[in-house]
Amino acid sequence: NINLELLGCPFIDRGTQIFVDTGTGTDLDNVYTVNNITHTVRSGEYLTSLSLALTAQGAISSTRRKLSKKLKIAAKSIKKNT
Repeated sequence: NINLELLGCPFIDRGTQIFVDTGTGTDLDNVYTVNNITHTVRSGEYLTSLSLALTAQGAISSTRRKLSKKLKIAAKSIKKNT
């Protein structure tokens, strides 16, 4: 699970799916589902706190891995033909 706090966003509801990109290039970069949401409104401040659960475990890295393999094959093919 991931806990995330961001600038207030009234459009996110429980059950919303969000892609989180941590920039790690690992399975941590993935699609998560909002389990719990809290909006906090104070003078001059509006925050949204989310509790997220992993939705598509491994799906993103699997797609990334497949794409990487295809790009390597294409690059080898281009080298052979030049």
